[in-house]
Amino acid sequence: MKGLFFFIFLTIVVPSGWEKSSLSVQLLQRFIYAAAKVNAVWFIRIIFDLTAGRIAFDSYKRRPLLPEFFARSRGHNKFAKYLEDVTKR
Repeated sequence: MKGLFFFIFLTIVVPSGWEKSSLSVQLLQRFIYAAAKVNAVWFIRIIFDLTAGRIAFDSYKRRPLLPEFFARSRGHNKFAKYLEDVTKR
């Protein structure tokens, strides 16, 4: 599963530099929320080490249920704290 996430991320989201198309941003948001649910810290670190992380954060920061909520609701408190810190709300 880990390899599948990474393969899709590289082939769809970051093909030739980051393009801010709504489809790729939506896909990246879904990956972030899914990663928060399953405690995939490694995946979130990859995303937020790239420009894509800031673009994704800007696109979901005003939502009522942030990825931190999903991480915390599943008992991943350290991961939720990381998400809060990396985006510096």
